[in-house]
Amino acid sequence: MTTGGGNGGVTCCWRIEGKTLKVDWIKGRTGEQVRQGIKKETLSIEIPNPPRKRTDDTLHVHFLPGDQVRVAWSDKHTSPLKEELREFYTKGQESKSK
Repeated sequence: MTTGGGNGGVTCCWRIEGKTLKVDWIKGRTGEQVRQGIKKETLSIEIPNPPRKRTDDTLHVHFLPGDQVRVAWSDKHTSPLKEELREFYTKGQESKSK
């Protein structure tokens, strides 16, 4: 499966099965890093397919600092990892509001 993302991409209607998931992504760069000639970096990881209930139809994929990836299934559009990962999503907001 290939999809664009970047701050909340969505894709629809894929059949996702198996014991493991392979996640590929292109690591973002700042404008300064581009000017310095730092090349795009494509990363890949294989992780266990998380537990899934019969009603779960949405796979949530979170890209975290340190090239970490977290995934979880749910039957809602909001991620079941939202509270657990809140600290990763509020760090950037704190500096913007000051």
